Amino acid sequence: MAWTNLIDKVLDDPFGFQTFNQLKDNILFVRDHAIAVLTNSTGAQRVAGDVVVQDTAVNTSFVLPDAANSVRKVFVVLETIAAAAAGNVGIAGYIASVKVNGTVTRGQYLFTQNANVEAVSGAVASGAFGIALTAAAGPGSGTVSAVLFHNAGFGNTTRYVQFEESAIIVSGAPASDTFDNVTVLQLPNGADSEINVWFRVPPDAVVSADILLMLSFAPNTAPGATNNKVKLKTTAKVNNTAAAQTAGDTITLANDTNWASYTATVNKIAASTYVAGDLIQVKILRDTTVANNAAVLFNISKIAFRYTSSQ
Repeated sequence: MAWTNLIDKVLDDPFGFQTFNQLKDNILFVRDHAIAVLTNSTGAQRVAGDVVVQDTAVNTSFVLPDAANSVRKVFVVLETIAAAAAGNVGIAGYIASVKVNGTVTRGQYLFTQNANVEAVSGAVASGAFGIALTAAAGPGSGTVSAVLFHNAGFGNTTRYVQFEESAIIVSGAPASDTFDNVTVLQLPNGADSEINVWFRVPPDAVVSADILLMLSFAPNTAPGATNNKVKLKTTAKVNNTAAAQTAGDTITLANDTNWASYTATVNKIAASTYVAGDLIQVKILRDTTVANNAAVLFNISKIAFRYTSSQ
């Protein structure tokens, strides 16, 4: 009964629920890590430290990694297991010896290689299955101690961060108003106007990915079928450093007053120009010199920034 209670406690964590649900009858918790008894379906003998993944075709078994950065549940073999035999594999927690290839720095994330029992390391990304606690000098084969995640090699997800405080008017005459029973920020059509918003990069942000401006908007009146363009440009400062204005994105408005959404193509904070915790200031300009500028107020109900999360 004690083991069942521990398993149920682990299953409260949404990460890896399905895998644990499939394997829970074979799980044993030993001090600082979880062990499962699984069948070796790799076609060859496996030894301690080998990195393998869940066999999705056969119950409670494992195979060689199906891909680099596999997002299947990753296991580490804990003993010699003959082909087609069952044996102990580590599925989560501290593992004393994990096979790796190349230089590994303490604190780096671990990833599978395709059809290879040695892991490689790198910065956080989709497919990370654990974190190295010790280093390996490389080049070539080595071992490290590591912590395996409960979840499968996690994939990145999309999350959103709202700007802090209130938008500040930089130039022109943006105004707060009500449209369609919603409080909105209105950008006028007769002259350029610009606002300033800011946010901090969340700790789970994958810094190798762009952060994109997103808006929920509606024209105040139907713009017609010809003069229906709204051009937005941004200037994004990281920690108040100098930044150039983007060429901007042009939005084509539908000939109605319905709400719509915009996700940036050009108006973004470029990958690798920021790190977690950075303060990002973003100026948003409506450029009324665009060809076929819509002669309508541009109502914005929500401003957000879409980033890639490692969690």
